[in-house]
Amino acid sequence: MTSLKTAIIKAAASNPTFRKNIVAELQRTAVSARMIPSLKRKINQDLSRKGFDGRGRWQTVSAAYAAALTLLEAYQIQLDQVIHAGSLRPVKGTLNIDLAFSTSDPFSPESLVNSMLYLSWYQLENGNFEVIAYLT
Repeated sequence: MTSLKTAIIKAAASNPTFRKNIVAELQRTAVSARMIPSLKRKINQDLSRKGFDGRGRWQTVSAAYAAALTLLEAYQIQLDQVIHAGSLRPVKGTLNIDLAFSTSDPFSPESLVNSMLYLSWYQLENGNFEVIAYLT
């Protein structure tokens, strides 16, 4: 352990006010965010209107996925993980996709800790896909 870490731990152990302040600062600067329920409802309603409630039909899963991401971008929400294109090719499947709020710093978006994008698809007999998407 470095001498700085040792000094901080020693100060926090002996001084309750310092401990309280250091914990508050760590919580304030943590790189994670929570989705508020009203925003989640609004986004899910918009996804439903776009046909992601099972009523929409898509020529490819990739096209549906791109449409869902475009909708999320309007709310400054972006992917927090890389999705391999091959995972969108089967005739049916599901993905749980980690999300993040966009920030002014493109290299440090705030990860959403209480919500993911759920994406499920199934290829119909006519070749089109039925796609379900919502925020969990």
